[in-house]
Formats: sequence, structure tokens, C-alpha cells
Amino acid sequence: MENLISAIQVNITLLALAMFITFIVLGATEKAENADALKMARIENAFFAVSSLAVFLIFWLI
Repeated sequence: MENLISAIQVNITLLALAMFITFIVLGATEKAENADALKMARIENAFFAVSSLAVFLIFWLI
């Protein structure tokens, strides 16, 4: 049972890290029709990137 919990923790940690990298790349490369749409897309991607980083750090530090 302890091995299963450890494996789930590792999977969540790696998934959060992958999501962090994905949202950073999306925020840097996303295109939009106007400046306001681009700003909103970057804010959304930054929010999800920071959230993913927080989850990664929480599970990494456990």
C-alpha cells in the first residue's frame, strides 16, 4: 500500500512539472488576434503555470 501511494505521488509530481513546462511554453508562443486577447491568454497561462508549480513543489517537498 505504501508503494502505491509513493507511485501516485511520483506520478502527480511529474504531471505537475510537465503541466508547468507546457503552460510556460504556451504562454510564450501563443498568438492572438489583438493585444487584449494576447494579454488575457498570457495571464491565464501564467496562472495555470504557477498553480502547477505550486502542486509540483508541494508533492516534491512531501
